[in-house]
Amino acid sequence: MSMSHKQKLFIREPTLEDEKIFLSVMQRSRSLHHPWVKSPETSQKFSDYFQRFQQSNQKSFLVCGYSGNIVPSHNQWLPSH
Repeated sequence: MSMSHKQKLFIREPTLEDEKIFLSVMQRSRSLHHPWVKSPETSQKFSDYFQRFQQSNQKSFLVCGYSGNIVPSHNQWLPSH
């Protein structure tokens, strides 16, 4: 992407409705993450991932383009204190 066509990004917390597109993005970006991060790639793994970040001491964020598309990125969670 050229400097004159920068994509603006925002972050948001994932929802259960993100499952299908999240899994698709994670499967397509496997080579970006491997071998450093193992992203959820099944419905059960997404459910586990989602439930873990419902805890008060955990947060997860999706990086999205302003079109709403989830952007493949690095490990998208931060522990909260």
